[in-house]
Amino acid sequence: MNKNNNSILQDIDYLNQSFGNANVKFLQVTPELYKAELRFSKNARAEIHLQGAHLTRWTDTLGRENIFNSSSAVYQEGVPIRGGNPIIFPQFGAGDISQHGFARNSRWRVMKTQVNSRVTTLGLELRPEDLAPHYCQQWPHDFVLSVTISLGETLVTQMQVRNPSRDSLVFTQGFHTYLAVDDIHSVEISDFLGLEYMDNLRDHAIFQETREKVEISEFIDRRYQGIADEIKILDKSTGRLFLMHTKKCRDAFVWNPWEEAEKKLADLTPQSYQKFICVEPGNMKTPIVLRGGQVFVSEQEIKRVD
Repeated sequence: MNKNNNSILQDIDYLNQSFGNANVKFLQVTPELYKAELRFSKNARAEIHLQGAHLTRWTDTLGRENIFNSSSAVYQEGVPIRGGNPIIFPQFGAGDISQHGFARNSRWRVMKTQVNSRVTTLGLELRPEDLAPHYCQQWPHDFVLSVTISLGETLVTQMQVRNPSRDSLVFTQGFHTYLAVDDIHSVEISDFLGLEYMDNLRDHAIFQETREKVEISEFIDRRYQGIADEIKILDKSTGRLFLMHTKKCRDAFVWNPWEEAEKKLADLTPQSYQKFICVEPGNMKTPIVLRGGQVFVSEQEIKRVD
């Protein structure tokens, strides 16, 4: 990581003095890594690591835990955190850059905090000068990437990409959300009926979803295309229902490693696959193209309604 930028300027004292308040506190995770703790009400809280702008915890106004975070997650500079809500940019999946791009592995700078009667908000930003040198070599483009996380009656994560250069900026992006469930065997995902999907486990072949409710009974890694603005995720074992509302997200991956692929992931403890489902809205099939000066904004809002 470039030690000449925010890693020195935004130390823990600076963060708390400049951005901390009664509802926002910054804590040290390791000598190099910090996190923000947000509070909206007595029970509604969120935890965001500055590496990756990575939300790892969200409890709603009733104090219910809604996000899965691996108990074996690694908190180390340059290493992605397993679980939570990783920010994926500028590449979703494999490609010329490291898996899922560099946003989730880089340290972001804090730009603002805000507290009012409706939400507690944290605003973060990432620029080329914040990246490790090898990422700049892999993706030598100018950009300003902003993420705003708003904690209130719901959890809203907004991603904004601005192209400050004259050249076009081409990227894919998404929210790699791990929702906590009690029993993966009882999960039903609605609103995908009739959509085409690409199956990563079947040679990237294209199929059409014929089920009104998608159930999970094996390793799944599918990109659904042309999604609606709302996705429902129900855990029938508890009646836990999530409503996921999105803006400017055309696709959504559904992923769970099941037992077979979980064994290959050192940062997942055995049988963890039973406790989460990844529903990941974004733009993966067709890249976003931003001409010079243009801005792209996408958003994910999650509400628990049971």
